[in-house]
Amino acid sequence: MAKTKNQSDPIIAEIMNGTKILGGLIQQHLVRIGRNNHRFIKNFQNQLCDYLNNNTNYQWAPEQKPKYRSEGDSIDILGTCKGCPTYIIEIDATRGDQVAKKLLSRIALWGIEKNSAVRYVALLYPNTQGGGKSESEKFVRFGNSVLKKCNSESSCAGIYTDGIDVELWDFNQQSVFVITNQDGEKECVQSMTRCAMAVIDSYIARNNITNYSDVRKVFKKFVDVQKGPSRYKYLRTVGGTPIFVYTQWREYGNGANWIEFVNLCKGKGYSIEKVWK
Repeated sequence: MAKTKNQSDPIIAEIMNGTKILGGLIQQHLVRIGRNNHRFIKNFQNQLCDYLNNNTNYQWAPEQKPKYRSEGDSIDILGTCKGCPTYIIEIDATRGDQVAKKLLSRIALWGIEKNSAVRYVALLYPNTQGGGKSESEKFVRFGNSVLKKCNSESSCAGIYTDGIDVELWDFNQQSVFVITNQDGEKECVQSMTRCAMAVIDSYIARNNITNYSDVRKVFKKFVDVQKGPSRYKYLRTVGGTPIFVYTQWREYGNGANWIEFVNLCKGKGYSIEKVWK
């Protein structure tokens, strides 16, 4: 089902809703005869454009090119509204090279103007040759970082669909993680800090740990006996000693430390997997 419950951008919510409604065209494309037959995707593009014109206050048009530029790069669907961010929707299979190529082109032609916010949406469906989803997700994340450097109001999101389910990749929202313990029991939590607290609390309880030194031995710098300057959050008291959990996480980029914690937990029987709401 379309996962729009926590989506704060109403335009992206409508793009997702339209994608869900028109999912049959994506399914038909995925089982089509003839590799170069893209008529179902073209129909999807045009019908999604019509849906957005009927359900938002934006004006939407397919195959738009920037004015006063010699390049022939055209946008699959362009959404404009006076005084509002410009929406760019590009519809592609999950091929990382294609996603990256279009992102660079559209950022160069549309996204580097300081006074113009751009909301880029990579609307992706499965690559019939297999794979490419994780690489496409990575380039969407890179695109979001670059666009936000150009303009703090700009962003890049991914919408992935197989014609049935619709998944939003929004790197501006808190991450959601599924924790699986040694017994296969699962818990879903939002934010890295809450995830870390859940794992550490579970480990203490499951192993009947009664003193702080044993907790520190396992989780190292990620726990402490004092809060410190905005760095640790209280978890529980063990053997009369309060335990605080590290909060200054970085999931990506320079100084990323989340993967270190994830690998540490894996060695103790806890699997942590990021999922999309």
